[in-house]
Amino acid sequence: MPPDTVRIARGTIHPDPRDSQRWQYRSDWTASSAIDEEEEEEKQEERKKKKKKKKEDHLFEYAIIGKGMFGSAAAKYLADHSDSILLIGSDEPQDLRLHKGVFGSYYDSGRITRILDTEYVWALAAKRSIDRYRQIENDGGESFFHPVGCLRVMPDAINRRQYIAANEAIGDRLQATYERLSDDDLNRRWRYLRFPKNSLAIFETKNAGWIDPRKLVKAQQQIAAAKTDKGSHPCVQIIGETVVGKNILADGSIELKTDKANRFNAKRILVTAGGFANFNGLIERRLNLMPRAETTLRAEISQECAVNLKEMPCLIWFFDDHPNLHYVYIVPPVQYPDGRWYLKVGGDREAEHLFTCLAELETWFHSDGGAEAASDFRGILESLIPDMEALSWVSKPCVITDTATDRPYIGAIDENVFVAVGGCGAAAKSSDEFGRLAALCVRGEQDLSYGADAFHVLYEGEEDSGTRRQFHF
Repeated sequence: MPPDTVRIARGTIHPDPRDSQRWQYRSDWTASSAIDEEEEEEKQEERKKKKKKKKEDHLFEYAIIGKGMFGSAAAKYLADHSDSILLIGSDEPQDLRLHKGVFGSYYDSGRITRILDTEYVWALAAKRSIDRYRQIENDGGESFFHPVGCLRVMPDAINRRQYIAANEAIGDRLQATYERLSDDDLNRRWRYLRFPKNSLAIFETKNAGWIDPRKLVKAQQQIAAAKTDKGSHPCVQIIGETVVGKNILADGSIELKTDKANRFNAKRILVTAGGFANFNGLIERRLNLMPRAETTLRAEISQECAVNLKEMPCLIWFFDDHPNLHYVYIVPPVQYPDGRWYLKVGGDREAEHLFTCLAELETWFHSDGGAEAASDFRGILESLIPDMEALSWVSKPCVITDTATDRPYIGAIDENVFVAVGGCGAAAKSSDEFGRLAALCVRGEQDLSYGADAFHVLYEGEEDSGTRRQFHF
């Protein structure tokens, strides 16, 4: 480039006969600069489009729809065998009332965990998950397990004694640690709790208590995200979008469409969308799922009160004479993300309130739950802990996804489509194991220690021929 052109570009002007020519250089340079900027913007936009297209054109080996407790665990296990995994699902919304579409079942900070059960499959899945909690905490960098024990209290009756005996038999088989307690034992150990006379109790003392599902999900995703291929590229891509449709392509792969107008392709998909699995065109034939309402009530307490109740175990309390409830569960003081301490109580007050469409679920999650259920729960909590002074009461909507088998559905529903759904109100504690079983299923394998048909899938209109559990707890 001539020296004078460089000087003009820098704004240097010399009065000589060639000034008009110099101004022409300046004009040309200014126009050229503007064109260059426009071209650079166009190139950047084109690069963005190509990057988006490349992302959409990429064919994942596995896509997991739903990044809650089941899905996040499945992604972690699949990442041990594949470097091409998509984990996709909506993030937890800041305000449930403003959110539309899909909601997660892990939007909480306290869920009961324990091994004892009346059914071996549930107990085994719980034990295997609990045995891995500390490793998940270590690898995922999140502390979510609090082994305060799990106490079950019920009226002294023949059927309740049979219930306890069934728990003990399976507990012995799995080497769970527990003890039976009398009225006197209850009053001596937990003087601040008031139970009716003639109560039976069984207390699981080790590897039982409560977990924080938010932190569990975060730990599982962090473990999955940290797994890389030989080139140090992440094995799992995590996307915070909702899948709202799918197409089967000519080559047998599956195209997923999201609420953000993005498209992702995968060879196989695993649907872990809980009570929302039957919606948004995720599966061709509706599953026999029964999403039902549940209200939870939280009593806000002071930090001093929380310290005084620090030895309180998780509680499952059965009734024979309550007009509206068969049982309640109570989680001891937990510090929630807002920094406040809460006791949480829930139960089967709304077991008959079922949802049949997405709009009904949205309406429920936009509410405060059921006022009548909240009133019942408050009365029970105040009678159980009469010295407790609640600073406030907060009711929240929740959804339980029951199945026709009282076990999760884990299996293939099409050549390249698989499901792991239906926690039946008791699967948070066992979600790591159910995620592992789902990962095996997608890869064409099975853990036969549960039996060949333990988690078989039933479609709408089909019923289970087996014996269902008498008690969920």
